[in-house]
Amino acid sequence: MINSTYSPKRFEDLNADTCMLNAQGISGTAIAGTATNIDLHITDDHIFTGMTVMANSSAFGDTLTLQVVDKDSLLANIPGISTMYPNYPVLRQFGTNLCIVSDAQTKLTKEGTYPAKVIAGLYIRIIYTSVGSINVDLSVNYELHKVLV
Repeated sequence: MINSTYSPKRFEDLNADTCMLNAQGISGTAIAGTATNIDLHITDDHIFTGMTVMANSSAFGDTLTLQVVDKDSLLANIPGISTMYPNYPVLRQFGTNLCIVSDAQTKLTKEGTYPAKVIAGLYIRIIYTSVGSINVDLSVNYELHKVLV
């Protein structure tokens, strides 16, 4: 649902009357020796509860940064947006330079400590920073719940 008013504060508040599981995956390639954005476009209001990141050919020292971004300037005309969000179009950064292991395919499993609402039109972004000399194949599974009310 777009423009929903539902915004749960605890995991216990999620139920089948208000949300529907809508897990989504995305894949991309991180270019060797650079920072690469991998963006998931959110087309309906969703509740974000966790994620799993998998990568092939990562190197020790590679990192992840996790953000919610207004890539298409959906909120740009709201008065004071840059005051509310000084790093606009980045609305939230919920992980910064998280170090990942290089010797396992599953690099990061992150579960939220509370449900986080992401409105339709925004993007969940992973910035994969590679320090290696070969490209990294990257896949992300997001635990999302589509808001129904």
